[in-house]
Amino acid sequence: PKTRKKLANTFRDSEHMMRFVENINYIQILQVDNAQEQMIRRNKPTHHIAELNLAERCFSANTLSETVEAVRNLKKMLMQNAP
Repeated sequence: PKTRKKLANTFRDSEHMMRFVENINYIQILQVDNAQEQMIRRNKPTHHIAELNLAERCFSANTLSETVEAVRNLKKMLMQNAP
């Protein structure tokens, strides 16, 4: 059951990531679970999100306050990098 749950989470996250990539002009950031964030940030093998230079737009958080802080920081970063 634990393996099935992990696999289901991976598929669910993959669907969310696909929608993120397809709608990048409308979606600025993406919250993923901790395992997915680790895969996105690793060097080898390179995650598709990282290949598309979208890794900096992804985050994970364990609590609501961590989510708010992460969104705040990402918003600042995106505003600084805006043309």
